[in-house]
Amino acid sequence: MENVLPKQAGVYAIWNLVNRKMYIGSSVNMFERLRLHRKLLRRQVHFSSHLQAAWNMYGEEQFVADVIELVCVPSKLVHVEQYWINVLRPWENGYNSRIIASNNAGIKLKISKEQRMKMSQSRRGRPNGQKGVKQSQETIEKRRLKLIGQKRRPQRISLEVYDARRAKISKALKGRQNIWHIAPSPLIREKLSKALSQSWIGRKKIYYGFVSPGGIHIGAVVDLQKFCTSYHLNHQNLSAVYHGKRVSHKGWTRLRLSSPIQLAFSFLST
Repeated sequence: MENVLPKQAGVYAIWNLVNRKMYIGSSVNMFERLRLHRKLLRRQVHFSSHLQAAWNMYGEEQFVADVIELVCVPSKLVHVEQYWINVLRPWENGYNSRIIASNNAGIKLKISKEQRMKMSQSRRGRPNGQKGVKQSQETIEKRRLKLIGQKRRPQRISLEVYDARRAKISKALKGRQNIWHIAPSPLIREKLSKALSQSWIGRKKIYYGFVSPGGIHIGAVVDLQKFCTSYHLNHQNLSAVYHGKRVSHKGWTRLRLSSPIQLAFSFLST
């Protein structure tokens, strides 16, 4: 049964092409309602036992769905459905069990424990959807081809198995010494410290051409933060002087030369 109903509110009918019997219903979304009908009928759990029996007898291909009337105001659905039930009388020559149309939206059924027990006992032994249904070899082959190349999820293990595996790994690693846990000698520490300091200096920005308040040219400054701390200067303000955003900071200025080579000659001349 093909779903040709629109996603609109209205009254619909499910027709049996063999005996022309019908089921009349209404919904604010007829497309989704027909999807629900097909799902329930295919799983053998439809709420209309008459429609389910006819579906099993004649087959899905003998049923079609069609729109009887579109309803613009959803609140009028029940009235329009009742009108068509009165006209077509599907309870006499159809699959509707109700003579009066009603809307079950928002209604919660209260089922007692005794009723639940009766329902459970009556359903025992019945097939549940696809449970117990043997699949064809073609379906199995399609599933196999679809799963080729896909990563399978790791199988979940219990907490006891997980703890046992951890204990086994811990026992196997006991007594082994990791080379990263060996403390380096003082000589190696000194070599590492020198190498790191040299690499750090190479990465630091070098500042040229600061002039003190007394007019003395300062050579290359590697660590501007340390330089500012020793002379009681502000790092941000002195950096602004170097980049030309400030003229001076506490009397400190920058020598206006074009290149570090010219700065070097100026230092030699002084």
